[in-house]
Amino acid sequence: MFHNVNRMSATAANTSADSSAVSSKGKSARFAAPESVEIYEEAAETIEDAMAAILESFEGAFLREDALPDAAAEQDGQLQQHRCQFIDVGCGPGSFTLKQLLPRLPSRCQRLVAVDNSEAMLDFAREHRAHPRIEYLTLDLRAEEDVARFVREQGRFQRVYSFLTIHWMADQRRAMRNIETLMAPGGECFLVFSDTIVLFDIFKAMMTEPRWSKYSEILKAYIPETTGIKDVMSLRSHLASIVSATNLTLLACEVIRTKAIMKLSPKKSPDFFTMLNPIYPLLEEDEKTELKKFTVDFLYKHRTNTYETQIMLAIHAYKSTS
Repeated sequence: MFHNVNRMSATAANTSADSSAVSSKGKSARFAAPESVEIYEEAAETIEDAMAAILESFEGAFLREDALPDAAAEQDGQLQQHRCQFIDVGCGPGSFTLKQLLPRLPSRCQRLVAVDNSEAMLDFAREHRAHPRIEYLTLDLRAEEDVARFVREQGRFQRVYSFLTIHWMADQRRAMRNIETLMAPGGECFLVFSDTIVLFDIFKAMMTEPRWSKYSEILKAYIPETTGIKDVMSLRSHLASIVSATNLTLLACEVIRTKAIMKLSPKKSPDFFTMLNPIYPLLEEDEKTELKKFTVDFLYKHRTNTYETQIMLAIHAYKSTS
């Protein structure tokens, strides 16, 4: 497996340079390959049903249509927005947006914007999940400047949805602040995400291996705090803490255990998890083969009941009009 010992003995300067390169080039590594989008689309049906059930259980807690606030006009000569609009952050291939969010759209809401930072995901959604009331646009929730640019161009939103996206944000407090920026005064957000995923365990295993440890800082930057939190009360406290990093009012936070997981086939899962690794785009072909072998070995070693259940985290919050 270790075909070149010299690669393992790189100097600290080279390691730092590699890390910087991964940081810059790997920012949008998730779902960059069209193949990964197709695998995700095939595997996500079961877990999307679980997300729909969670959304249904919260429906009665959202503002009634006649209570939805008007969009506040932008200041300083920026785009004026008066229409009612909702946004789905991290829409992926668009299946959940089209099948679950669109039918729930109040008649007063004129526009449903679906955003993702993966162009491959958006291309798939535009081709297979198009609808006159849905607009698919690019947005990186991790980047404050991109969120600010997006609000200038598109206005703010009376409701911000996000499903299975916030766990990709290592800095979840920053993500919440950016969600607050997207929200119109008097608006709500509803977010559902996982405490951890298999991929993060693969990253942790790589960080302890000499062959991959030089990428530790890069991999660590993708692992959210929730992966190390095991008990329900601590998870609830974490949800409250990331909302407290904003001026939003927390209406509810829930920890939900479900047996609904992504149905990845044993044949496709190694390629899927390998392509989602942030260092993958920077590797030579022989190194990509090594990474896939490491991933296969990890998945085989942990093929027991470890991932038969999943913990989902839900946040419902409100933005004051004052």
